[in-house]
Amino acid sequence: MPMLNQRNRERAEGSAAVASIALVAAAALALSLALAVGNIVVSRSHARGVADLAALAAATEWNYYGHRAPCEIAQRVAAQNNANATACEIHGSSIQVTIEVSTSAGAWVVDATARAGPASGPVT
Repeated sequence: MPMLNQRNRERAEGSAAVASIALVAAAALALSLALAVGNIVVSRSHARGVADLAALAAATEWNYYGHRAPCEIAQRVAAQNNANATACEIHGSSIQVTIEVSTSAGAWVVDATARAGPASGPVT
């Protein structure tokens, strides 16, 4: 009879090891998922900031300095901030810019759009 108790104890210890390995794996997966979501949120915020900056720079050049290619300014500002201007539209005295930012959490890309221009039209 003592031999059966020893065998049962070894089985119980083995199953505890398997359960603890599964628990550690689940915790690692949850942490990885949380980090990926966090990175996407941070990248989205970065994209919004770059879109605002690019639109403001392009609108300033367009309205105040007479630059004839404000979308080039927007693309340059985006590139200097590790982003890509995917769309740039001129709406009278306003400039609308769409920015894409790649995340480090895989192959995801986030985008943001901003529009800037004078409140009452171009300054003369």
